[in-house]
Amino acid sequence: MLGALGAQSSNSDSLNDRRLERAREHVNKYWFPVNHLLVEKIRAGFETGAYDLDLDFLLFEIKTDLALFTHCLKRVGEMMRAEGAHLMGCLNPMDFLRWAGLERLKEIINDDELLRTKHALDGISSEQLSPMQKAIVGASAAEVISQTQNLNPEIGFSAGLLRQLGLIMIAWNYPQVYHAALTNLRPGADIDVSLSQALGFSPVMLAMTLANEWGLAPEFNAVWGGQDVPPTRNVPAGGSNELLRRLGKICEVSEALAKANAPELYPQAEHDWQTARREIVSLLGSENLELIRKQVKDNCENYVAHYPQLFDGLADFDPPRRIEAAVRSKAARENPYLRHCPDVLKRKLLALYSNLNTDQVSRENLLVLIKDIIPQAGYSGGVIFVLDPGTNLLMPRVKIGEVRLFAPAPVSCTANSGMDAAIAAAFSCAGPILEQISDADTDTDAEVECYVAGVIGEERKIGVLYLEIPTSLDLSGEEGNRLLRFKAIRRALIDCLGL
Repeated sequence: MLGALGAQSSNSDSLNDRRLERAREHVNKYWFPVNHLLVEKIRAGFETGAYDLDLDFLLFEIKTDLALFTHCLKRVGEMMRAEGAHLMGCLNPMDFLRWAGLERLKEIINDDELLRTKHALDGISSEQLSPMQKAIVGASAAEVISQTQNLNPEIGFSAGLLRQLGLIMIAWNYPQVYHAALTNLRPGADIDVSLSQALGFSPVMLAMTLANEWGLAPEFNAVWGGQDVPPTRNVPAGGSNELLRRLGKICEVSEALAKANAPELYPQAEHDWQTARREIVSLLGSENLELIRKQVKDNCENYVAHYPQLFDGLADFDPPRRIEAAVRSKAARENPYLRHCPDVLKRKLLALYSNLNTDQVSRENLLVLIKDIIPQAGYSGGVIFVLDPGTNLLMPRVKIGEVRLFAPAPVSCTANSGMDAAIAAAFSCAGPILEQISDADTDTDAEVECYVAGVIGEERKIGVLYLEIPTSLDLSGEEGNRLLRFKAIRRALIDCLGL
């Protein structure tokens, strides 16, 4: 039995290794898109001699394009293997580019194959943008923190970026798998876990496999987290181990911060934010994130300058606000009736959700719903009844527009006649009640065609939302949507009340 289990585990590991190798070959072939406009700018700089006396200026330009930077590292690694060169114990990937020098980098960047790819930045989706933004935040944070810890910031930047390389590669080269993993995130899981289950290897393992080909020192494995760091050789053990310890710590903190700023990928972003806050205070002496925010802006400057409409939000580094926005977005997604609303109503409801605060009930949001959205949704009048537990009466707390079918007054939960009975029935029913009004039922000159009423609250019922639909509203052909539209409004009211 144990032998069979061991063999099964071995076969599974072998299968995953083959999957990882195929993925390595696939992403090496297609990579992810470089900034075409930046490449053209650099090529023009080669022609004018802009970099002849300032290689570091060229490296700075390359560094602002994640795809170009990592592509150059890959190609330089290939050149080093072809020439039998090796940088012993090199922890700084930027030194690989310095070894290459101007002529080799010119050869790499002038290669026509660089721009011949099936990927293009102008076709980027929001799903593909998220891991690139996470990479810039992680790399920028590691760059800033490294400076405060007496570590070369180039090492910090490179380490922070390479940790994210696998996720970027999967988003661009396995878009369907990535989309499925993202849209089916389960509570307690994140995008890395979901992709590992779908692909048989983690994004970090893919990044590590790619980077290890380039010839970086084995000690650089400290950046991946959770991996065994090979023992150092030919260097003083104490100094090297201390450097690796600090590098590993910096990578952990920058990773937590990058996750906190990407709640769309990491549902536990609030936990990551609290972890990052504590560590940043420990390392920087305060929670001031302005240095990191400025570095993020600097590192994505060329993306924003060349593709402003695509990358305008790339420098958006504000974990608390982004986490709160993700919570609101989740609430909107959990209103399943929005998709049944006309486009104008849907946009208004989504705008309302964008302003929700999960910590408190906003009077302004309720007023927008009551005075703007409900009337524009076609309802001529209505009442929000709230249960008074002491009297067991539904009290008319908020009047909306002109109510024509009855004069709003307290309603007993046991009422059994007239409109009171309809309100009481709506409170006790799981689903809303919609009733057509005939001329014989009312003396309002048929100004109201029907009414719809439904309980407010699910696990805890607190009242009833009652709305009237006028005859002037043309609902021909969409009678089936009346209840769905009402449910969308009622769900929004429940979310505004934080129930």
